[in-house]
Amino acid sequence: MKLSVLVFTFCSIFHTAIGQNTHSNTSLFFIDKSVSVNNNDAIEKKNKKIVLGILKERVKNNGDKVIVSMIFKNTAHAGNSYELIYNLPPNPSYDGLSSMKRERTELEYQLLVREYNLAFAKKVLRLCFEKSPDQSETNLFGTLKIMADVVKENPTNNIEAFYFSDMCECHLKKYYCDGGKEFSSYKEASESAEKDLIQILDHYRLKSTDFKGIRKISVFLPTDLLEQNPAFEMMPVFWSKLFSGLNIKSINIE
Repeated sequence: MKLSVLVFTFCSIFHTAIGQNTHSNTSLFFIDKSVSVNNNDAIEKKNKKIVLGILKERVKNNGDKVIVSMIFKNTAHAGNSYELIYNLPPNPSYDGLSSMKRERTELEYQLLVREYNLAFAKKVLRLCFEKSPDQSETNLFGTLKIMADVVKENPTNNIEAFYFSDMCECHLKKYYCDGGKEFSSYKEASESAEKDLIQILDHYRLKSTDFKGIRKISVFLPTDLLEQNPAFEMMPVFWSKLFSGLNIKSINIE
């Protein structure tokens, strides 16, 4: 299915929003720009479908947000956060209109909403998947700083984070890249996660309570990495343990 058709299908069933939602949804997308996954057409096609599905599920009301951050060497940089806020055009007034004019006005408004939804979806996809130079370093730990900042700025929102990455840390630590460490057991992966979390929180001057607004973290791996490297079986254990140390109850890695 072509992307244009996917976007149209997504927009055609986009929820019509009225007013401001008290507890808006904030969807935080982390997009890996490292050489192992960036500019790979097959991975990009898969991830675009997932992103559109998330938008359909979570962008439903005025005030809902999408925040896109890139995973590269300077992930934690304050400027690495691009925000889009969903705000539909205001509803038209039907006062004094005949039934025929009311129907016409409603049709024109629905077309306006569809155009807005289409433009919104395209903006999100462009932010996520615009072609860029491959990055040699991947600072996944820097995403914790971004998450904490998002929670601080959106204290009442329902926040979920979505990772599109192979989850190989290639900056502050070297895991599964450039001859870096590979875990040999679940115990080793879990113990490393506990130790690293303490160091990373200290590095960015964060506390585990800074993440209490994160409802769920989902990780979408680019390929079946187990076929490429059986040792990668331990990497999801590492990240699940690390994220659970932030008191995040729902963690999904697929």
